[in-house]
Amino acid sequence: MSKLVLQGERGPAKEFALDHERVTIGRKANSDIHLDDSAVSGNHAVIITLGSDSFLEDLESTNGTKVNQSSIHKYVLQDGDEIRIAHFTFTFVSEALEASAPGKTISATPRTEIATTPHAVALDGVTTMPGLSKLNSITNLGVPTQSDIFGSNEDNQSSSLAHGILKITTGLGAGQTLELSRPVTTLGKPGIQVAAITLRDGQYYLGLVEGSDLPLINKNEIKTLPCKLQSGDVIGIAGVELEFS
Repeated sequence: MSKLVLQGERGPAKEFALDHERVTIGRKANSDIHLDDSAVSGNHAVIITLGSDSFLEDLESTNGTKVNQSSIHKYVLQDGDEIRIAHFTFTFVSEALEASAPGKTISATPRTEIATTPHAVALDGVTTMPGLSKLNSITNLGVPTQSDIFGSNEDNQSSSLAHGILKITTGLGAGQTLELSRPVTTLGKPGIQVAAITLRDGQYYLGLVEGSDLPLINKNEIKTLPCKLQSGDVIGIAGVELEFS
């Protein structure tokens, strides 16, 4: 599984396994990754992992979160990304390259500087799709939009594949289609339900990013996540139905 590596000013590096769907980072003692520093917010950030994909989200912290020296709100993490929170810097290690030890809550201390790596994927780019909202900035649901997670160098890998298609079948946007040409596409209404569709090895998988209710497939709640999609599946996200093909 993927992990974060923190190099302390004293002693060996500390590793934090991303071994469950939500790993919280903050000053509160019950955080999965506890950073005991006044510059860190109580609930500072969270990492959401769906399959082999990990998303970093800043939880409206006072001092913000940076990836590779750039401030972010939500990002798709790639191997080698450097995450900066107050005086702490973590390196993200992808599960594809190295397995990690079991995760545990550790009170961390500021670390020595780690060389910056150039990779981080912003949740940028907006395509209009009625009923679904942009993920990285909460939009008024009266002007709904849809967002993709774009900018990955994986785009080149997926460009030669036959891309999946989502077609809205209910509501004001009925009939609109979206080509799933990116490694990760996010759909939903922030604060209610947000799902992610990931493309891996030519297959599409549906997972949950935000919300207490799981997405529906063919009007049935998903039993396991991420769930492999089949042509003809009807997906229910935040009250909107979309057909996958």
